[in-house]
Amino acid sequence: VGRGRPFPDLNLTALVRLGGTDVRAMATVGDTAYDMSAGLASGAGVVCGVLTGAHALRKFAEAVPHHFLNSITDLASNHDQTWPDLT
Repeated sequence: VGRGRPFPDLNLTALVRLGGTDVRAMATVGDTAYDMSAGLASGAGVVCGVLTGAHALRKFAEAVPHHFLNSITDLASNHDQTWPDLT
């Protein structure tokens, strides 16, 4: 895959392997500030931090993700309301 986080290699490799062509239509979700940095560096349209993971809110805030979720279980129920329409 290349370099690890905070570099965007993993995110961009996943996009290409899944047949994606527009990084702005990609969403990245993670539980560390490194995940947020990788998502932002990749140009993902949505970068979301999950607060039940490794880093606390203060550490995430330094990475400036677009959204926060209290738990990964909130992902499916909240995405239509909190994420921009990228179509």
